[in-house]
Amino acid sequence: MNQEKIDRLIFQKGELLLRLIQNSETGILSGKKIESFLLEMAMEDERLKIDLMRFVDVFPSLKTPSEIQSH
Repeated sequence: MNQEKIDRLIFQKGELLLRLIQNSETGILSGKKIESFLLEMAMEDERLKIDLMRFVDVFPSLKTPSEIQSH
């Protein structure tokens, strides 16, 4: 099997995984479960919680990817 075919198969598997994640409501990779996990983790870490709240507050005013990254 040549590298081009391997790359194509990897890309196809990645697309399939992405569709499964995006379309899943109850699976282990569902967006809701990931969101819930991340919020729970953030609420357990006081510093992270404060930083996230600051980011959410400022985010609408940030105009470029570099502004977002530096914040």
